[in-house]
Amino acid sequence: MAVAAGGAAVGVAVAVVLLIVLPKDTSPPQKRAKGRASAVTLKPPGPIPGYLLIADRGNNRMLLVDSKKRIFWRYPKPGVRPSMPFRFDDDTFFGPRTDRIISNQEDQHTIQIISFPAGRVLWRYGRINIPSSRTGYLHTPDDAYLLRSGIVTVADAYNCRVLFISPAHRIVRQYGTTAVCRHDPPRPTRPIHSCWRRTAS
Repeated sequence: MAVAAGGAAVGVAVAVVLLIVLPKDTSPPQKRAKGRASAVTLKPPGPIPGYLLIADRGNNRMLLVDSKKRIFWRYPKPGVRPSMPFRFDDDTFFGPRTDRIISNQEDQHTIQIISFPAGRVLWRYGRINIPSSRTGYLHTPDDAYLLRSGIVTVADAYNCRVLFISPAHRIVRQYGTTAVCRHDPPRPTRPIHSCWRRTAS
């Protein structure tokens, strides 16, 4: 649950899309015609039970929408220039306490933690529009997560590593060797996503 500016509770839902492939009907045409009346009809899913957080990367914004597709919250606010550029936000997730949101801007090579619902930049990592493997830099960060401990995890994709970054901006753990990108299982090559259970710390 998250709390909106007016004190209202906000439930955050994760939308999962399932692709259902039906087997091809190889029965004779006459038999298929008779069976049409009893065929299963697939209906579109009902409204989501709460709110959906969207990384609208093509429009350089985050949206929180309700089950009726109404925009409940957005960042940056219309007409307000953000304190830090916010371009190509490919992924966005609520933190464990849902009072902050983490977003990675892949083509901008940065990560930001933004307060919710106030919309203030609380923490950042990476240099805007400068891809690099040097300390404090990223190259196409993907799927950044904020853990309960305050550690940020991210797949630093084109540096071929997964990083664990402390609130003090120090890399406290790393999977993979920086800039060594080769297919050598079970060692990581180029990580496209990093995914952690909500209970991780």
